[in-house]
Amino acid sequence: PHRAAGQRMQKTAAQDELWRIDGAVAAVLTANQALFELLGQLEIRPQALLGHSTGEYTAFQASGILELRDESRYGQYVAELDEVYQRISAKGDVPKVQLVAVGLDSENLRDVVHQIDAELYIAMDNCPNQVVVVGIEPEIEKATKELSRHGLIYQILPFDRPYHTPLFKAYADDLRPFFERWLLQPARLQVYSCTTGKPFSNDLEEIRRTATEHWVRPVQFRQTIEKMYEDGVRIFVEVGPKGNLTAFAHDILRDREHVAVASNVAARSGITQLNHTIGMLAAHGVPMRLDYLYARRNPIRLSFDLQAGGRGKERGDTGAMTLNLEVPRLQLRWEGSS
Repeated sequence: PHRAAGQRMQKTAAQDELWRIDGAVAAVLTANQALFELLGQLEIRPQALLGHSTGEYTAFQASGILELRDESRYGQYVAELDEVYQRISAKGDVPKVQLVAVGLDSENLRDVVHQIDAELYIAMDNCPNQVVVVGIEPEIEKATKELSRHGLIYQILPFDRPYHTPLFKAYADDLRPFFERWLLQPARLQVYSCTTGKPFSNDLEEIRRTATEHWVRPVQFRQTIEKMYEDGVRIFVEVGPKGNLTAFAHDILRDREHVAVASNVAARSGITQLNHTIGMLAAHGVPMRLDYLYARRNPIRLSFDLQAGGRGKERGDTGAMTLNLEVPRLQLRWEGSS
């Protein structure tokens, strides 16, 4: 019992750490980069990139704007990013807030917000059925009462920093020197910005300015996916944990011709979901090379040609398969009165 209690406490402490900005950023970047490198080993290459919130850092790395040649440099990069947060946190220049995810599109949500005498910010326009609102606790309390009055679904998120609002200006300002040290060249691949809703400029100063503004301006994920679709993108692969962005992409594009797939989801093991992702991409003609997937395994090559000695004869049968298509018989009995 004591060991189980200790394990539960360790798990709770680890989960709490993930919700803090420094722990969350390191965890998200590491998971994103691991999955991106794995898909790279399978030679699944993107033609365009997009990062959502913290994911923009991974998009910088994947596009070549940010050059991290080895684990040592990657560790230095994450440590410096954490230092920026710790420095601002120690000054107390960033207010504590609450974030609320609301099941409504941004246009209708603005109409609801206008009815409230509260200082609120739309921080993330994720899709037609999710917008994230930010405000200090008393203002959020007013907002949730109004949302409840309208019968709207909402969820208070486990974050307390004013991401993607003007309230985060002190943090963003401190990031500017950081970006000047680390963002050193234009992108080699086209990378879109959720801050502007369009591709990044090739001008390095403009890239740094947009990266800094990213934390004080709302995430326009819905608008940016629309722009990518307008530019011809039809296959969207989420390279990161959980699969939330895949759900957002489906909600944005609805019945329009597209494919959106997550490389990792909570409901399946990592290898199972990877196989789902590979299978879906292969079915849509995405180039890949799967040698790496089997490098440390002992796969058995299957033959689908039964005449060539396939696996259909292992049990002494003729190689033919009988499929029973008979529908169960339904019997009716008359129970009329005598």
